[in-house]
Amino acid sequence: MPPKMHRLLLVTTLLGVSLPASANPTKQELAMRLVAVMRLDYTVLDALQWQARVAPAFSGDVSACLGGADYKRFTAPIANVVARDVSVDDIAYLLGFYSSPAGSKFTEAALVDAHKHADPGIKEDYPDISPDEYAQISSLIKSEPYARFRGVQTYASVRQTADQLLAECRAGK
Repeated sequence: MPPKMHRLLLVTTLLGVSLPASANPTKQELAMRLVAVMRLDYTVLDALQWQARVAPAFSGDVSACLGGADYKRFTAPIANVVARDVSVDDIAYLLGFYSSPAGSKFTEAALVDAHKHADPGIKEDYPDISPDEYAQISSLIKSEPYARFRGVQTYASVRQTADQLLAECRAGK
């Protein structure tokens, strides 16, 4: 079996996705899945909404508008950068991890951590992580694909999308 087909089968198996034999997701589609499963789009909007709540530069109308925004607005801009700058192999590796129970808990713990950083009084609990899941998370953090992914700069595309959303909120759209 060719390596790309093997990777595709591995990714679809890990994701629990049933694809027809002829289906071959593009790198962009895989990047979109990765952004969604990592909840990067949600994290970006969550941070922007928090900033709007605490920063005096934001009016109540802008804060309310951002509060009603859809996090999926950030999915494509982040995925575009991931698809451009991350290899298919690395995307497949990361998708495999983040689609697992350990990956889901790692994502949830990161979100709780961000919320507690934004508001130290928050009473959100961290997920229970078993020793085996902790070992899987530790292995991910030490991996080359994770290091390469962490080096990808998504800031410019996220900032552009955030600026556009803020401009629309300020214009009352």
